[in-house]
Amino acid sequence: MPFIPLYVSELGVRDVGEIALWSGLVLGATPTVTAISAPLWGRFSDRYGRRPALLVGLLISAVAYVIFAYASTISLLLLSRIVQGFGGGTIGVVQAYVADASDPNDRAKSLGWLSAATSLGAVVGPNLVTVTGELAHSWGIPRLAGPFLLAGILNDRLRVRLREKLGEAYAPEVTMGYTNCGGGYFLTGIVRIAPGHERRVLDACGQEIADLCARGPAADEFERARKPLVARIEAERQTNQRWIDELSRLHCRPDALAECAGLPAMLRALTVDDVRQAAAKLLRPEAISTLILRPEPAK
Repeated sequence: MPFIPLYVSELGVRDVGEIALWSGLVLGATPTVTAISAPLWGRFSDRYGRRPALLVGLLISAVAYVIFAYASTISLLLLSRIVQGFGGGTIGVVQAYVADASDPNDRAKSLGWLSAATSLGAVVGPNLVTVTGELAHSWGIPRLAGPFLLAGILNDRLRVRLREKLGEAYAPEVTMGYTNCGGGYFLTGIVRIAPGHERRVLDACGQEIADLCARGPAADEFERARKPLVARIEAERQTNQRWIDELSRLHCRPDALAECAGLPAMLRALTVDDVRQAAAKLLRPEAISTLILRPEPAK
């Protein structure tokens, strides 16, 4: 449940007020429908038996989780919670079943254990999700989004360094990229250098790379790079070409489509420390290589 607002945002809701509204509806739908359906389940169990009522309720809950797993729109997410509430209305039937099956002298104790088990699940569940969420964050999010955003930050730094601090008139173009063919990521940068300025430009790039590797990005620098990057990716995902490009990478990146679909959400969840870790790993001196291509002079 703590991740419902993030899930709502990932399904396309962008406004903070709308995220709060939909999160409230999604979270409140299940207990509301449970309260409404509980008397109906009680009547059903009195007529057809406790066991059939519980089996039907579990089946409905299973259907709800299937809808939840494949929900691609906020409407489907809300529907899954409504169905789950209807299936969860059997809690009264469970209590009646326990009471029927218990010895009269142990009935209170049995109902107490039932209540304790329910409460334990409510306490342990969110904490378990938090732990697994941290594991997912420590692996999945920085693994892809960290290098991706780091590329944008380094691109901005080199542009500022080469254009403003060095005052170069040729305005070099810097592009950064990433790939994970073979299971890893690396950054590539291309700088067009005017003849005779190679050492000056390489020294400037080396200083910026070393500084970013040692200290990581500043918080304001991190935000300046993230916002336009997320906007650009979301715009690209609306075009066929972006998905065609990802399809072409499936031979070396089996998760390319899933990564493309989830990248904006991963970038929003990214922290400055994630990018610092990526910088410390990818920009260390022993991981950097330089290739200089000089065109042959015209004859």
